[in-house]
Amino acid sequence: MLARPLIITMLLFSTAPSFAAGDPERGKQQFSVCSSCHSVQAGGPKKLGPSLSGVVGRRAGSEREYLTYSKGLQESGMVWSPENLDRFLADPIKTIPGTKMTIGKVTNMQTRANIIAYLASLSK
Repeated sequence: MLARPLIITMLLFSTAPSFAAGDPERGKQQFSVCSSCHSVQAGGPKKLGPSLSGVVGRRAGSEREYLTYSKGLQESGMVWSPENLDRFLADPIKTIPGTKMTIGKVTNMQTRANIIAYLASLSK
C-alpha cells in the first residue's frame, strides 16, 4: 500500500525535463558520436546529415544547404525545441517515422541533455 503514494510523489517531483541540467562543455565532447554525420558549422561541410548549427528553434527539414531530407522529416512539422530534440535523440524512428537517422539513438538521458545544451549554445 505504501508503494503507490511513493510512486505518485516521485512522479510529482520529477517533472523537470532531462535537458534542463545539460552541460554544454560535456555535450561538445559527447557530440563526437554525431560528428561523423553532422557538422556544427553554418553551411557545411557537407556530410551525411545536415549541419546542426542553429538547429534549436529551427523547423525540421528546413536547412537550406541540405537537400536530401527524408519525406518523414520534411512532413513532420516539428520544430527542434529542446523537448523535441530529446524525444528524437532518444528514439528517432519512433519520433519521426521514415527518418533517415536510423542509427543515432542516444539512450542515456544525461548524454542527451548535454548534447542538447551544446546545440543550444550554438544558437546564441
